[in-house]
Amino acid sequence: MTIIRQQRWEIEPILQDVKLKIKSFENVKSSLVCRTANSAANWVANSARKGECPSGWVNQPPLPIVHIYNKDGIPAPPVF
Repeated sequence: MTIIRQQRWEIEPILQDVKLKIKSFENVKSSLVCRTANSAANWVANSARKGECPSGWVNQPPLPIVHIYNKDGIPAPPVF
């Protein structure tokens, strides 16, 4: 796993934990995906950081995620 050293120092402990956890699996491959290529993950990360991501977003995605999924051609659960 290659780590780019331009990240903010606050995430370094998280990256170290991830690297340790990855070693516990036999066949795991990781790669960097730029945020423009993964809009849904970027939306969730930004919303969670702001405290605005609903807890059940995976099973009942908020409208912004549904729009992202639709744009990407990914089927999403229905919005209630």
